[in-house]
Amino acid sequence: MIISGLFFGLGGWLAPVATGFKLVAGKLDTSAVLNVPQWRYTLMVYSLAYFVSVVVGSISFMISILVKSTAASIGIIMSTLVAGNFISYFLSDWKITRYMFMVNLRLTDYLSGSFQPIEGMTMLFSITVLLGWTIASILVSFVYFTKQDILV
Repeated sequence: MIISGLFFGLGGWLAPVATGFKLVAGKLDTSAVLNVPQWRYTLMVYSLAYFVSVVVGSISFMISILVKSTAASIGIIMSTLVAGNFISYFLSDWKITRYMFMVNLRLTDYLSGSFQPIEGMTMLFSITVLLGWTIASILVSFVYFTKQDILV
């Protein structure tokens, strides 16, 4: 950043970024479009990505507690994440698909207005689903770990 700032300047942080586009019934809705500075947009993107990493970390932690093998726990979480991409495209007609954590991991797509694979999903819905998965995985991890590792 310092070297780029010396050559190109640091004025790019104030450049406007248009965000808030939505697809409603197959048409582009521009009523909620906002121009935000680049630094604020970057902060929003990294905040959402950090939240997603906490969700994936807590679910990975739960899987590693439930499965004793390190290789198996890594394989399970990786295959779950990869399968989530296929599930969101091939099973988008099923209502239960929108409650799977893998489908809701693309939070930054809501900022850019990218196409959502399942109709009716909003950022608030996705954050709520991911928060529910996080709380449930931490509770399961805590209960199973204390039951397993505390000798009476």
